[in-house]
Amino acid sequence: MIETDQTYTTRSKDSEDIPLTDIEDNIVQTAIARNPFFRFASLKQYFPQLKSMREFRNSDNFLGGLKITFKGNFSQCETKLQKNSEHVAIF
Repeated sequence: MIETDQTYTTRSKDSEDIPLTDIEDNIVQTAIARNPFFRFASLKQYFPQLKSMREFRNSDNFLGGLKITFKGNFSQCETKLQKNSEHVAIF
């Protein structure tokens, strides 16, 4: 009988960049609502051209161009996004 010592390594992904637009709108909206700065009236003072909160969330000129970086192996990244996306989206 021949014995071999083989080591198999599983390559884990160190991080995953998730576009904010890939997170459900209701989760992002809930996170935004927790910070009074992100109320529409406040945002209009800084961005007079802003037409709606939907534009603020989805436009590349505002939050739509952002990505959230999850660090850990791929399964941890998926678990974080699925179970904790509301907490992750809090700014």
